[in-house]
Amino acid sequence: MKRVIKNCIRAALGMLGVSAWACTVVPLAEPAPGTTLDGAQPTLMWAGDAPVRLQVAWVVPESGIWRVDDLRVEGGRWRSPEPLASAFLAVKVRISHGCPDDSAIADLLALGPAFFVDRRSTCTLDPRSFRRDGAWLRWRGLPQASSYRVRQWGVDGWRLGWPLRPKDEGDTAEPAWPWTAAVASSGQPVTVQAVCGDVIGPPVPWAFR
Repeated sequence: MKRVIKNCIRAALGMLGVSAWACTVVPLAEPAPGTTLDGAQPTLMWAGDAPVRLQVAWVVPESGIWRVDDLRVEGGRWRSPEPLASAFLAVKVRISHGCPDDSAIADLLALGPAFFVDRRSTCTLDPRSFRRDGAWLRWRGLPQASSYRVRQWGVDGWRLGWPLRPKDEGDTAEPAWPWTAAVASSGQPVTVQAVCGDVIGPPVPWAFR
């Protein structure tokens, strides 16, 4: 009943040209727009210490929304309370005061990303460090890497345009991988990914030559 009365009052004020609330969207100060962070617990900052509604949508580009935080905070800053489980996220942020609750989620999801979190950047191998050493492929390792995931690629048959498929794969604790005779003779590529805890770095290609 109270909600109905409140909505009637708002509608009446609207007909008179009077705002029932002062809906204010507060701009995000940090991270700067378009920034890419590599930390697992980003800190958000904005101007002012007054209480605001903070909404954060953590979006995995390949599969959609991973998590939405919707809370009231004050003090001009907020830090993600737990480490992010995904290695790459596009982050949408809406900071508001005095806005209607029923439209805020839709407004948040309609926004473009405010910043990005790419933890893979701390687990990326340097392609310039790859080299052939006799029957081995070697590269410069990462101190934070627990292992390396290696895939050797090839094609089934000889038809032009056939896609490459994994022909051999495995994990190694050392930054080195032995070539098979088939791959060495064909010149087909190998990709290597560093594994750093729960983060798997992007594949780095290298061709036997």
